[in-house]
Amino acid sequence: MGSLLAQGIMIIGGLAGGLALYRDWRGDKVRLSIRIRRGFVHGDRFSSCSVNGDRLAISVLNKSNFPVTISSIRCIQRGRRMYEQLFPQRGFATLPFRLEPRASALFVAPASFSKLNNLYRFKRLRICTECGAKFDTTNRTFRQFIKQFAVTRPQRKRQRKKASPQ
Repeated sequence: MGSLLAQGIMIIGGLAGGLALYRDWRGDKVRLSIRIRRGFVHGDRFSSCSVNGDRLAISVLNKSNFPVTISSIRCIQRGRRMYEQLFPQRGFATLPFRLEPRASALFVAPASFSKLNNLYRFKRLRICTECGAKFDTTNRTFRQFIKQFAVTRPQRKRQRKKASPQ
């Protein structure tokens, strides 16, 4: 009976230790929740609209147990390792921006963003932090925004090969 009780206490202690190790490992990671919305800007307020909004807004929530500083928000181009800095030093929240634990920030793209010539090349958004963590996201709202405002891709002229007389 005594050895059975000792084994039960060992199993419970091992599980508790494993759970504590997992929580400690998970607590040291940077975790951000990213939500992309469309809408309109009225003065200093942003109103969300799912379909007809002419501005893009990114809401970032810090789910970590420690403060995180967002250094840049970029648009990654399709097929290239190039990017465009999406949010310069203006807008609702300026970059770099420090997010406290469980706090959120709203970044609104400038009005000129929807008029970029190479908008059709954008594939996803990347949020970079000061500590080097990178978070990529693409969702239906971002794809619809790009599809609506992107100028069509320039068509290449195809050269037909002339048939050689034989």
